[in-house]
Amino acid sequence: MELFHASILNDPSGTRLAATMDRFGYYLATNDGKKGKLARNTAMSYYRNVKLWLFDEFPRFRVSMEMILLKQGRTLDNPCLKRERGGLVNKALPCTKQDLGSLIRYVYSTARASSLTTRTPL
Repeated sequence: MELFHASILNDPSGTRLAATMDRFGYYLATNDGKKGKLARNTAMSYYRNVKLWLFDEFPRFRVSMEMILLKQGRTLDNPCLKRERGGLVNKALPCTKQDLGSLIRYVYSTARASSLTTRTPL
């Protein structure tokens, strides 16, 4: 937990907090518990509670991250996450240019130079 706190505090932009909450939302949507998958209302309740707890822990990120995490919560609550025979529904909402732009911005903002490999021609 200390590593998580240090990681969030060392990132002034809040992208690590957003990425962590995005992963947590995916975990809630796909996790199989003892009684099967979580109900949509339960998953949303867990997501909101953790979001509010993080805003209490890191109050400086509340203003900048509230809209981003609200959008992630809407994605979790979206009808495309309703389960059909134990899995996710194959139907997805159409992706807009704005969605593609936000995906590309996220990939570029979280990419690291050390993780990229460059190949030199022989």
